[in-house]
Amino acid sequence: MARQISESPALMPARREARFVAFAVDALVLTLLVIPFLALAGLTVLLQSAWLKVDPTLGEWLIGAAVVGVWLAVPPLYAVLGALSSGTVGARLLRLSITDAGGGKLNTNRAVKRSLLLYPSTWVLGLGHAVAFWDPLGRGLHDRIAGTIVVERARDQRQA
Repeated sequence: MARQISESPALMPARREARFVAFAVDALVLTLLVIPFLALAGLTVLLQSAWLKVDPTLGEWLIGAAVVGVWLAVPPLYAVLGALSSGTVGARLLRLSITDAGGGKLNTNRAVKRSLLLYPSTWVLGLGHAVAFWDPLGRGLHDRIAGTIVVERARDQRQA
């Protein structure tokens, strides 16, 4: 299956540099998505409590739980939606897309699996991404387990 990708004139494994830049753009987009919510939550907590003078109320605990929920839910949701829609904002800017290992369209199960594996792949000292340096197609651990690959579309290929 991997040979189909590398031999295809329209699709080739994405360069590591392109993947890094796409990741940086996506991190910026995620930050811009989450910061307004965090600012609103922080303002709400400031208006409702006297810091460190009284125990937090149930409402303040719920606001804290909502903030944690946003931090944990938005990035995987962004990754799943990006994978299912031919790429995240960063991937689209750099003509990258995520396909299954054979170059076909990514299904929901693979997209969810890849997105959930992206967290542990990144958190453990980035070791899941280090695997990409030894993989002949440049796939990280999350891509290998999920059966996906990030490909770069040829410059002359039009998006369908």
